[in-house]
Amino acid sequence: MSKAGTVTKLVLQQGVAPAQEAALATLLAELTVAPAPQLAPITSKVLLLGDAALADVRRALRAPLGTHAVQESQSFLNCQDAAIHAGHEVVLHEARTEAAASFRFGLSDAGAQMETRVKFLSATQIREMSPPQFAERMAPPTAAITEVAPLTSDVVARYLALAHDDNPIHTDDVIAKVAGFDGAIVPGMLLCALSEALCRATGGSLQISDVRARFLSAVRVGASVRCIVSPFAGGATQKSRVFVVGVADQIHAIIDVFGAKT
Repeated sequence: MSKAGTVTKLVLQQGVAPAQEAALATLLAELTVAPAPQLAPITSKVLLLGDAALADVRRALRAPLGTHAVQESQSFLNCQDAAIHAGHEVVLHEARTEAAASFRFGLSDAGAQMETRVKFLSATQIREMSPPQFAERMAPPTAAITEVAPLTSDVVARYLALAHDDNPIHTDDVIAKVAGFDGAIVPGMLLCALSEALCRATGGSLQISDVRARFLSAVRVGASVRCIVSPFAGGATQKSRVFVVGVADQIHAIIDVFGAKT
């Protein structure tokens, strides 16, 4: 990819099967102690990255020699009705430099989009990253706090299998430490999906349309996190903000979830 970027049309070979979406919904229900699996989350669209037609994209996500890919952000826009199936055509906008890369997928003619942004950092840069600290003033007094079940290696393995993600920093402590982390780390997209699931549980009749996540620090595999979920507020389109926070009050991610009244 060049700095200016390229545009490519791709025809999916497998897409995202309903069984994959159902398996992700089941995993999220277990982690959030929901009474039953919820609707397929918008964040399940990221599973299309495992499609054989996107092999070049997965290679492009790999960092240049001497650096490591760290996900910076993820967004899903107007994805509530986007169906990702075999034979579906997506339009991929790619841009890459030595320091970062972005991948924006046009998922439908109606404007559904998914975007992934990554940074390429050295192990030293990763070790020197200092996450912001959560403070109570960041969320309203009405925010709900959920202690999420530990994100064990089994939980991570189940998610990685669905996502077709073979990045060893999620499974191998030694490789993760070489990259500058304290050990194997939880995929940021699992935190994003968790946040959407919690918002669905509190959003009532709202139809989730957009999810926008910023990833600020890594979660060690096996760690517990808590999610501070602001209640939905606004007019016809409402927004909830989720802080994913670690045991030392470090912010791992900030996820904004948008819903429309049905």
